[in-house]
Amino acid sequence: MKASTGVAALFVLVAGSALAATPPPAASIVPSGAPAASAVPSAAPANKPATGPSAVPGPHGDAALPAGHPPTDSRPLAPEGPNPDQVGIDPELPAGSIFVHLVDASDMPIGGAPIVLDIDRNTVAQGESHDERAARVDPKGEAQFVGLKVGGGTSYRVRTQRDGATFASPSFMLKTEGGAQVLLHSHEVVKNLSEARFVIEAFVVLEVKQDTVRVNHLLRTFTFGPAFLAQGLTMKLPPGARAFSQEESATGISLREHNGEVSLQGTFPPGQAELTYGYTLPLENGPTLGLRLPLPPRVLAAQVSVNAGPGMSLTVAGFAPAQPSRRRDGQKVLQALRQLEASKNPAEFLANVTNGELDVTVQGLPSNGNGPIVAATLAALALALGAAELRKSGTKSDKAALALELSEARDALLGELTALEAARATGEVGPKSYERLRTALVDALARVLAKLETR
Repeated sequence: MKASTGVAALFVLVAGSALAATPPPAASIVPSGAPAASAVPSAAPANKPATGPSAVPGPHGDAALPAGHPPTDSRPLAPEGPNPDQVGIDPELPAGSIFVHLVDASDMPIGGAPIVLDIDRNTVAQGESHDERAARVDPKGEAQFVGLKVGGGTSYRVRTQRDGATFASPSFMLKTEGGAQVLLHSHEVVKNLSEARFVIEAFVVLEVKQDTVRVNHLLRTFTFGPAFLAQGLTMKLPPGARAFSQEESATGISLREHNGEVSLQGTFPPGQAELTYGYTLPLENGPTLGLRLPLPPRVLAAQVSVNAGPGMSLTVAGFAPAQPSRRRDGQKVLQALRQLEASKNPAEFLANVTNGELDVTVQGLPSNGNGPIVAATLAALALALGAAELRKSGTKSDKAALALELSEARDALLGELTALEAARATGEVGPKSYERLRTALVDALARVLAKLETR
């Protein structure tokens, strides 16, 4: 979705800057080992940036990304602002050590603050485990963890708290070439959405199935200025929603579901973050699907897409007419896009803290599939034909053929029942279709078993 133009316009007017030509480089991830750690403030050269080919760009430098670093997305989506948190290998530091620089949004040291080193192990021999080492930075905002085992299977992360918000470095692993330097930012925090310079791009993907529709959301957030600590920004799920799920965010933000409501929780530091979640809704048999889907406040741009079949159409109230497109996997889809012109009145847009809603209509849906009913009918038909042939001759070969047909019909019906239960558990089949199909299958199976017992 080309919504970054609107984000840029809003940022220019509200934050007094512009989007970066490229997003800040992601911190490096370097191989690591298992810990036996202690923290020693100022045990390494003060304010010494990482150097050499494995260095990550310093706060004001342009060093290359480390060898093997995954390519970064060059789309102009992330706002300019505070420099990103960074992790790099410094060959002048001893292997098995981590040197931390804690700074504010202006890259000025923050002294005396508590920090925590998270240590996560995941090995075949020992399984998964978590450990923590607590420390406090010195007046220069520096601390060092030493005695960490170098090797595979262990990752590290440095985090700190400020006014209830959590700020954490990317996870990384250690290398034998030297110690790791971590530059971690601790930002000022706002807790009320009305005070936050925080906007959202929303993507919604509808997957229409037999008698359910899976609704998948992706929220791409942009925070300009102080960090935003979300505490209970709540949305109601549509009636009948079930099978709620979300992908865990690397930044710690999440949606918590309870009694049909979801609340946004976590810290949004300056920059960009993503959160994905989804739920399943029942779908009544018919050619038209109407949905009212909740959105959080401050949605600057939104896109809705649905897997497209012949004769289908997609309409979203207030959106431009839907256009045909294809996903990366080649699936045909219909997409509708809305992008607000926040530049007309950015103050009014940011003053809005009311939840949004999508009014979605999909027309031209195919009739619900009835695969299990067809299977049951075929099994019953095979049974009737076999019985008819048996009554005509009654030979041993006829009896053997009927027995084989009955056994095959029994196995096919049991397989259909197993598949139906699995589809019900995953939400692919709704409660009404489940009861209808299960009744048909059980009835056919009972008749097959009765014939097997009396032959």
